[in-house]
Amino acid sequence: MALFEYKAISSDGKTTKGMTESDSMKTARQKLKKQGLMVTEISEKSAAKKAGGGASGGAGSGSSGGLFGARVSQDEVAVTTRQLASLIKA
Repeated sequence: MALFEYKAISSDGKTTKGMTESDSMKTARQKLKKQGLMVTEISEKSAAKKAGGGASGGAGSGSSGGLFGARVSQDEVAVTTRQLASLIKA
């Protein structure tokens, strides 16, 4: 079983973080959902992170890509802005 670190929002709106053990990322998400948590971030804790200490980064599956998450491209911002404008007009 693998160890997963997560950040989630509980049913009362509070942000929580913790660790869970599961066979895969998908089953970890399902397990947390059954506990009433909406997962916002999840990543697998590797043995190298435990032994090596504090450097975050790397290309692990489900990693957030840095302190504030992955960068958003200008094209994605433009599309999102256009969609938001359409919603506001509606």
